[in-house]
Amino acid sequence: MNKKYLSVILFGALMLGTTGTFTSCKDYDDDINNLQTQITANADAIKKLQDLVGEGKWVTSVVGIENGIKVTMNDGTTADILGINGEDGKDGKDGTVVTIIDGFWAFDGVKSEYPAVPGSASEAHEIKISEDGYWMIWDTEKGEYVTTTYAVAPVSAAQNSNGSWTITIKNADGTTSSINIPATALASIQIDDQNAYHYYMTYWYGVVNEDVKWGWNEEETMDAGFYSKLDQDVRVLLNPAGVHGDSYTYTLKNSNGDEAPVTFFKTAVPYTGAALTRTTSSNGLWVLPAEITKNPASDIETLRRELYLSFKENDGEAYRLALEASDAQGNTVRTEYTNSVTLEKATATKNALVSVSSEYYCLIGQTYYPEINNWNYGGQVYKYKLRLNQDPTNLRRAEVYGATVTPDAQGYLATKEAGIYNPISYDICGVFINGETFVRQNAIRVYFTNEMTTDRTWDAEAINKKPLDAKLVKSSELSAFISGQLNNPTDKVFAYTYTYDLSEQVAELSDTEKLVWDQAIDRQMIRSLRDDYGRGLYGNGLIGGEGENNASNVNELMNRHMTWSINARNASKDPNLLTVTFYVSDSWDAAQYTNYNATNIYDANFKLNNAYQLTLYVVDPENETKNVAEIVLPFEFTQPTLDITRDTGNFTQWTTDANGEEVLMAYGAYKENGANWNMYLPLYEAFKAWTKEYTEWDDNAEYYTLEKNVDDSGYSVLMGATAKNDAKSLNPNLKYSTNWADWNTYVVTNKGAAEKIIPVKTTYSHYGVYPEKLFTGGNTDNQFNLVYASLLKNSSMKMADGKETLVVNTGTHDVFISNEILNLTTPMKGKFFLFDGIDADGKKVERKTLNEASFNEDQRGFMTVADLFNTANFTAKAKNGATTYTFTTGTIGWSIEPETGKVSYTVGTPDATRITIYEVPAASKRPANTGEVLDPSTTMVGAVTGGIVIQLPTSVADQEEVEITLTVKDDLGFSNALKFVVKKIQ
Repeated sequence: MNKKYLSVILFGALMLGTTGTFTSCKDYDDDINNLQTQITANADAIKKLQDLVGEGKWVTSVVGIENGIKVTMNDGTTADILGINGEDGKDGKDGTVVTIIDGFWAFDGVKSEYPAVPGSASEAHEIKISEDGYWMIWDTEKGEYVTTTYAVAPVSAAQNSNGSWTITIKNADGTTSSINIPATALASIQIDDQNAYHYYMTYWYGVVNEDVKWGWNEEETMDAGFYSKLDQDVRVLLNPAGVHGDSYTYTLKNSNGDEAPVTFFKTAVPYTGAALTRTTSSNGLWVLPAEITKNPASDIETLRRELYLSFKENDGEAYRLALEASDAQGNTVRTEYTNSVTLEKATATKNALVSVSSEYYCLIGQTYYPEINNWNYGGQVYKYKLRLNQDPTNLRRAEVYGATVTPDAQGYLATKEAGIYNPISYDICGVFINGETFVRQNAIRVYFTNEMTTDRTWDAEAINKKPLDAKLVKSSELSAFISGQLNNPTDKVFAYTYTYDLSEQVAELSDTEKLVWDQAIDRQMIRSLRDDYGRGLYGNGLIGGEGENNASNVNELMNRHMTWSINARNASKDPNLLTVTFYVSDSWDAAQYTNYNATNIYDANFKLNNAYQLTLYVVDPENETKNVAEIVLPFEFTQPTLDITRDTGNFTQWTTDANGEEVLMAYGAYKENGANWNMYLPLYEAFKAWTKEYTEWDDNAEYYTLEKNVDDSGYSVLMGATAKNDAKSLNPNLKYSTNWADWNTYVVTNKGAAEKIIPVKTTYSHYGVYPEKLFTGGNTDNQFNLVYASLLKNSSMKMADGKETLVVNTGTHDVFISNEILNLTTPMKGKFFLFDGIDADGKKVERKTLNEASFNEDQRGFMTVADLFNTANFTAKAKNGATTYTFTTGTIGWSIEPETGKVSYTVGTPDATRITIYEVPAASKRPANTGEVLDPSTTMVGAVTGGIVIQLPTSVADQEEVEITLTVKDDLGFSNALKFVVKKIQ
């Protein structure tokens, strides 16, 4: 900057957004005209600044520039105020910017030796300008202003103790023009709801009719009078955060703008930091200490009546009051009218203050003040005093530790390192606002300590979008802490474990901090939920759930569903390894916990696709207000890949219909149930997780659930088809023939009803907690159509290759049909049979036994062998004509060849017009009995396989083909047809 001086000091011009420049004058008249112009410009500049302030603008910064200063407003507007060229064309002197640095006045950024008076705006003395143009500051020792050696420039800006700025411009006639611009403007005020008692506050009053002596030796006097006081301090949030809260006065007013004739609050103090040591609060939180109002006792009746009217209750409802903040110019902001105050007579009695507190981890060399309001009757205390407890041992320790009380007897401290980890006791005495006195020995027990750590935060690698690939944990492997969260010991719990190596971060600790770290890890002093002493909730280390968990107040609950540990630095395996295990369970219902409103299990578990952050505190074991480190672990879990796939089993088959939609054909087992039949479905076969040997079922599979998606008239469907219910109760060695009545999925239908298509919605609930798709409604892409299908109806019933056309025996016109010339297969290609047979040893084998290789007839029965021979099951017509035929039955005759023992049947004479059907029962082989006429049901020599004989009538012409259909029905009335052609040859 230029350091030239004018012989004639001129004034600055405000140029908003630009810098004003002037040229040197060439003659006297030009100088006069230029000065007059500048005087006018100066007045305009001051007015423009005043207008900006009136619009609510405030200063965010003031810096020196060449020949002046630059002012930046909160909306980004800048204003340059410059010195103006004057006599002899010399440049104006640079502007001066006076600020406060480290509690000392600073001139153009250079800290001086002159201290700025600390304290609130109401107590501070502002900087002044002497008549000869030098800065003047307040000397606290002399109690007066003194002149510094720092000259005031023509354009100057001085920061006031309350943060505002005074901009001064010297005029040519020796006068000055100035304007005060606030450093911030209070936009809003809000009572901190963490201190929610403000909704129902009490205003105590006490009547002291005569002076009261109090103190350790009654050395103090409380004057007679009428005393009143709010029962609590109030914490407020000011916006913007940088506002000087102690520049405002605060009171409570009703909706008419009326206030009680009392002072509610002392000067505001920042929420953090010792009282009256600074005038800003970086977080915007301020505390309004409760003030005591004293009035003459002679006015008690009037005062009490006015107070009652101020807090009047109308029909049981107290006035709703707003907290109002006002500045020196009368500008005000208010909270909502959500506060109420009830007037009560002070109830404290002699020695009523009975609370005793222990103050832990008070640092050596720091002063502390007890929170009297938190004690019994603390809100009614007028004044108090502390002293060291007079026990000789305590006094001796106090000397060694340097323990004492503050000069005003309001606080306590220890000054010597010997006091570390050692307690000191303090007594308290005082008087309540109603004149009652109290004395309490050993009221406060203080534990002093030192500070060996520096708070630091370590960000662990985020578990970002990691599948929650949890594993089943056996009850015996659960810690007692986690097990205690279960409804009962048999509930299933799944665990996901995450590890992170902290070696790099631990290496950055100082040698002293490593000692503290080792001690903390040895004691596993790693906390997420904690208080200042490690004995309860101080803050919730788990946050997140995108508000959903917070809304249900279950973040704390889920914090219980985690465990963590850190290995020691010298561990032989994985030193400094952080291990965090997350647990989920379908038994964790938030409603079971007191003070939680959530009603479903999902609310008590971590939610998928939600952002969380876990903070773990590694706590100094001997100073639990301090952390060696805070470990921040962000995480977000996603749905794992589904490990259950659809499969075709023995009686389930996936296919697609004509529209390309997926269809599950389920061939159920059925049982008569009164007038109806229940068809049970083996749905466990439709999903791959159960297609093992069924020695166990997949632990994940048991949470695959199916729901009937529509109501079907006439079909009452129970679709509780979870693996858990569908398989859990079955024999561990589950086979297809396991008792079907154990399956819980069935359709109740009338006998003979046709197959129905049931749309089904599938939901995969991972670990019984997490749905396959969250909050998407119907999961339409996971639907399929379920058909309660008849095994018989959907089977293939054909003749064996080359047997499609059968030729009758000459003369008798008959042909024998047995299992050997049939090709009957289920939809899963399993072969089945219509007739009894014989085995390789010539023994009779019933059809039921033959079919066991493919299905169990007890579960999926169709008409018996005897029922097959009902003529109503047969139809026939000429293959190439319109002629139809009816049926009759006949009886087989049996004979045996004496020489060979060969058994054969004989049939009667063909009917003229009807087809005759004969039943051929299967019979076992037996020893020969030559010459005997045999009944195959009793005495057989050769083995006979079961079957049917078809005999064409004589009316069928030579070479004519007759198409015959045998319709087979199952127990539900579903049917299938076997078709074959019989050809007659003479």
